[in-house]
Amino acid sequence: MLIKQIARFVLMTITFALGSTLWAADGVELNIRLYNQQIYFPEDPVEIRVTIRNDGSDAYRFRLADDRLHNIDFDVRDMDNMNTPPSDNFIRVEAGAQRVFYRDIDLLPGEEFSFIETLNDYRSISDGIYMVRAVFYPELRGGSSTQHSIRSNSLTLSVREGFRRDEAGLIRVEEAVEQELQNAALAPDEVVAYTLEARMHSRKEQFLQYLDIERLYTDEARREREYTRMSAFERRNVLQEYRDELWNAETGEGISLIPMKYEILQTSYNPNRGSVTVEQRYDQGEYIEIKRFTYELERRDGIWYIVRYQVINLGTE
Repeated sequence: MLIKQIARFVLMTITFALGSTLWAADGVELNIRLYNQQIYFPEDPVEIRVTIRNDGSDAYRFRLADDRLHNIDFDVRDMDNMNTPPSDNFIRVEAGAQRVFYRDIDLLPGEEFSFIETLNDYRSISDGIYMVRAVFYPELRGGSSTQHSIRSNSLTLSVREGFRRDEAGLIRVEEAVEQELQNAALAPDEVVAYTLEARMHSRKEQFLQYLDIERLYTDEARREREYTRMSAFERRNVLQEYRDELWNAETGEGISLIPMKYEILQTSYNPNRGSVTVEQRYDQGEYIEIKRFTYELERRDGIWYIVRYQVINLGTE
């Protein structure tokens, strides 16, 4: 029985792979990957990083709903090639008649747009091995527009059976160490998200991990002139002070401030340089302040570092 299941799963994998040649629509591709590669258990949220990339010669326009369930769906199949049932959340959204809010996104040639979705919001996941594929609807789901869609590559998801809490803790510690060894594989938008999450959850070393402290400090012309005249000892001291300043949300500004939430709007990069645009919101008590950050990154030894950023104030809400 197990051999037959494995054979069916291998055949299904090949079928998915052959089908993936149909992803592109006029040079536009949809790619998915596990955002936090880890050992999954049935109650764990499975986060999927969804990327739309325009490799065509013209700009690509699509509608992006505030609730992504109106944009995307997931085809999740087990080893018997059976579809997993929809989640309660998905059924509730499908049955509702609420108004859909969206904005138009223009993706220029060579650009890509990424966002993170939780697979459990779409499908009920128990223990087992699954093949996962996403379907993106650029004109939103429902009606005749549903006919226009883009299919992604497929990925394999393994969810373990139940476990004892002490075993889970040990597994996750080992997995965390392994993840640190894989940091070089983070894409520019993942580096920015990692840095912002660290800032929001008060993890100092992780927040500073991908910041090029020297480049950020010397990005200001006055400080660059002073820095060039310093001794090596003075430079070490001033950079340490600047590290502490970046972490101090009370006296700092810009990247030092702690956002309440953020959304990555746009990502573009070549082999050595990248740019990530993020809309960040800050709780100021009686109002929410909105800022748009553009982070510039450079790649060295396979790792992306934030070397400068620009901020535009978008007002309040």
